[in-house]
Amino acid sequence: MNFLAHIYLSGKNPLVKIGNFAGDWIKGNISSAEKKYPSDMVLGIKMHRFIDSFTDSSDIVQTSVSRLKKHFGLYASIVNDVVYDYFLATNWEKYSDENLDDFCNSFYSYCLKYYDILPPQVKEVIPHLILSKRLQSYKTLEGIKAALKTMSEKTSLPDLSDKAVETIKENQSAYQNEFSAFWETIRKETAENFLLK
Repeated sequence: MNFLAHIYLSGKNPLVKIGNFAGDWIKGNISSAEKKYPSDMVLGIKMHRFIDSFTDSSDIVQTSVSRLKKHFGLYASIVNDVVYDYFLATNWEKYSDENLDDFCNSFYSYCLKYYDILPPQVKEVIPHLILSKRLQSYKTLEGIKAALKTMSEKTSLPDLSDKAVETIKENQSAYQNEFSAFWETIRKETAENFLLK
């Protein structure tokens, strides 16, 4: 699961959303996080770790990941997270009564409101996230390509965004079915484990 999915699965609380979004950048024991961040943000960090662990252990997700291994090797699961955000964004109306733009813009406003308490690495990401409208961009294949290209510039991810888009196009129906099945499971598990309404 990538940014959009983590934020969606956080429920309504802004600080939980911030923590879930920032989870990749916050390492170490939860007890360390509890000393630095508000309790709701820590809950979001815990959710992030739960979601990542649950996703990595899913056979459905591993089937999706396997299509990307030829080009991305060990990075295939990272790319698949972005692919799943594409299917969440393109099916948004099935899962939310809130318009995608409104949902994303609200989150951007939370990032600015709580900017001062964010880890330094997250602060570096926020301007590009907002200016590029990264979350909304997941709704198009061009947006997925741009997101992966940006990731390759800032990490050791191979710059093979074209291959990712080709793989989606060639396996659109299979990915859709896998995403839909997994999404129902992860929504239920997250809500039950964190008592979300």
